[in-house]
Amino acid sequence: MLNRCCEKPFEPMDKETRTINEFIQKGNLSELSSEVDSIIRKIFSNGCTICCHYISDKSSYNSGPPPIIRIEMNDRNVPVQIIWDILHEYGHFLSGEQEKKGPKINRELLAWQYAKKELENYPKLRQMILEFEAYAEFCLRTYSHP
Repeated sequence: MLNRCCEKPFEPMDKETRTINEFIQKGNLSELSSEVDSIIRKIFSNGCTICCHYISDKSSYNSGPPPIIRIEMNDRNVPVQIIWDILHEYGHFLSGEQEKKGPKINRELLAWQYAKKELENYPKLRQMILEFEAYAEFCLRTYSHP
């Protein structure tokens, strides 16, 4: 018989941990779980919120307040592209007021530059830089030019 006073009380998961787990599980990102964990915790610690999004077919960043990143999770055939989208949308957050100036293509380029700079902090992701660059180029071709 267990002594109830010695049992560890139930501790609910905090929002960050729930979000990290959702990205890893729904995004099939277990092989990159430590990178996902680190990136998402960094986003939260910098005052931005991030969540999985199942309604829209595009990821997005809204400067708020509060600032929020929504990452589209439907029909993802290449799981690492979820991380590329997280970094890109985080790039919009990092670019701040610069983000609001100029044509859309310039804002998108700037966000991808910030994303690439952030990617460099993660050795496992650095090994995939060519995949990242190819995905960024593909996405840039989808934006309408003014």
